[in-house]
Amino acid sequence: MILNSLKKEALIILSDIHSIGVLLILPVAFMLIMTFAMSGQSQDAIGKITVKVSSTENHLYVTAYQQYLQQQGFIISDKNNAADLLISLPNDFEKNINGINS
Repeated sequence: MILNSLKKEALIILSDIHSIGVLLILPVAFMLIMTFAMSGQSQDAIGKITVKVSSTENHLYVTAYQQYLQQQGFIISDKNNAADLLISLPNDFEKNINGINS
């Protein structure tokens, strides 16, 4: 009984081109529109965040990571109290990133 109902509904939907548009094309269009709309908002939010990257040892990776974050649109700060986000790299960061086991 349910199978017959599903078959009947499928035939009705497939015979009407407007039904196919409503069921398939409009949700895809909605997702694309919302994706483009939200991408601008995230870039605006990223541009307002101030980040401080620090390490107890002065790794070259601190500078590289700061440059990467700056390329992504974040504002880099040298002061802890001026930063919205503080990223502290651990002492063994260089060993871990190079794959050197102690």
